Amino acid sequence: MSPEARMQASWEGRLVEEWRQAWRLPALEVHPTLPSTMERAWSLAEAGAEVGTLVLAEEQTAGRGRSGRSWHSPPGQGLWMSWILPPLGARLPVLPLRVGLRLARGIEAVAAVAVDLKWPNDLWLDGRKLGGVLTETRGGQVVVGVGLNVRPPPGGFPAELAEVAVALEERAGPVGRGALATALLDALGGLASDPGPGKLTPEEHRDLTGRDLLRGRPLRTSVGDGTGAGVRRDGALLLQDGSGAVRGVVAGGVEIL
Repeated sequence: MSPEARMQASWEGRLVEEWRQAWRLPALEVHPTLPSTMERAWSLAEAGAEVGTLVLAEEQTAGRGRSGRSWHSPPGQGLWMSWILPPLGARLPVLPLRVGLRLARGIEAVAAVAVDLKWPNDLWLDGRKLGGVLTETRGGQVVVGVGLNVRPPPGGFPAELAEVAVALEERAGPVGRGALATALLDALGGLASDPGPGKLTPEEHRDLTGRDLLRGRPLRTSVGDGTGAGVRRDGALLLQDGSGAVRGVVAGGVEIL
């Protein structure tokens, strides 16, 4: 059965068309299950879908995160969605941070929590991973994926995630997914029409500094070990080595030691 044939007409008690209008989107697809919202968004983008189109799924069977890692996406327990953005060019490196900052503010608008950011693309809550941002570009086109754990899965997270993952409702109590999605999309605002400058604004940089999970922590990165020394406005992670020298990390993974 084609993805189009399996789309839902309603979600969280309202018609999908009502959500589309409320979220001011040119197009919205809601699916009961997809292998990946990213791949569905890419198929739409490559077929000429309008910038701002959003794909949301109740479940992903092959959801993915950064560097090809799998993303646990059980049915009805989170927000799994992908969004088509315009070509960004030099602005692309700061996009995951910019999206993460706005998502953090959106979450905090509906839940009494404080969300941290782990460079380059993760949302953390009370020392555990709450969600992530995946940014991909193909031929200049950009798709942004968001995965957010809202409810703990029945029976808990899989063993490999149990020590690191957290769901929002574990810390904030019941949160309506419709209200949360609305807050997130309101916070993301006009990024589809204005993705912002190629560097974080001073306000964004101050906000990120206050949420920086890695600042002052011993780290292992793709360029060596050191101590987190903040994030530059161009999106690079700053790493201080044992001699006191500071260098920027622009790509690769990072591990807290």
